[in-house]
Amino acid sequence: MYGSTDLTTRMGIPGEWGHQRLQDTYKRVGDACRKNGKHLGLGGIGDDVWAPKYISEGAHMVLGHSDHGMIMEAGTNRAKLLRAIEKK
Repeated sequence: MYGSTDLTTRMGIPGEWGHQRLQDTYKRVGDACRKNGKHLGLGGIGDDVWAPKYISEGAHMVLGHSDHGMIMEAGTNRAKLLRAIEKK
């Protein structure tokens, strides 16, 4: 299990869930997990395209979203609601 947000940031490709280097990393780690009877963990990807791809490739322990992503999403949704009320 590793955090994809931290990993992509460290790799110099922050938040680029589809970047080839991240895809290669998930494949390499997933292969090693399968070879050694371990489960691949997926963390930090709240993206609706890439999370399902990595899950379909064998990620078993999955975090549904990053804390930062959930905070930003909730804040954005709340701001939309308040702006809509203001316009009435």
